Amino acid sequence: MDLWVTLGVLVRRWYLTLPLVAAVAFSAYSVSSSLKPTYEAQASLRILCPDQFFDQNTGELRDANPLDCNARSVIDIAGDMIDIIQSPTARNTFNEQGLANDYAVDGTDPPRITIIAENDDAQVALDTARTAVSYIEQQVEAYQPERPDVYTTRALSVPQEATEISSGRTRMMITIVVAGMIFAVMLVHLIDALMVFWKRRKDDPPAAGVPAASPPADRVEPPAAVTSERRPPSVPEPQAPASAAADEPDLRAVAGDTGPRGRWGR
Repeated sequence: MDLWVTLGVLVRRWYLTLPLVAAVAFSAYSVSSSLKPTYEAQASLRILCPDQFFDQNTGELRDANPLDCNARSVIDIAGDMIDIIQSPTARNTFNEQGLANDYAVDGTDPPRITIIAENDDAQVALDTARTAVSYIEQQVEAYQPERPDVYTTRALSVPQEATEISSGRTRMMITIVVAGMIFAVMLVHLIDALMVFWKRRKDDPPAAGVPAASPPADRVEPPAAVTSERRPPSVPEPQAPASAAADEPDLRAVAGDTGPRGRWGR
């Protein structure tokens, strides 16, 4: 579909385009307004090697004994914790506590783990993020039962309140607007094509020499079969020849003798 042709049709049929655009905008606004707001809460923690700590003055991570920290091991433990927190068992536990079980886990910066909880209830989102941090701390201790203090956790950020996000409303509004505009353009094109067709049919007379179409009869008799046989020409029937006696004149009638005695009768 050519862009300029489409724009031309929309402008020419402006009395159809404007109401459709208004209807699409109203529908998108109504649906997006009816959606409940979504709240988000994020919490993050870090798994620490033995004797690692954060400097209270600078906030930087320091190692009391760098030789005791195996970066590979602490990253592996972080990966195991991510698998545990995303397991069906953990999500069922959150669900039983009335928390959101559709939280997301970000482990792109190990050994840092970030929990992202979203819900239409701000308090539920907040409690879910906080509980996830506590759950990971308990799992780290249970992961090393012999020496639970070898690898520890440190909460980096604990949310105090949930933040309202409008991404859901925005996505819904964009979806409705795009789908509605596509439908509106197709509808205007269809109506325009029908109007042009009927106008041409009304204005254009039938071609010269072409009779107007007659309404179909209820029953049309099939044409008679045409044969190429020729009948022989008609020949008059022969007549019987007249007899010789009939051709000769009657002498008695000519002479006036009609009686048996002849003309004179004496």
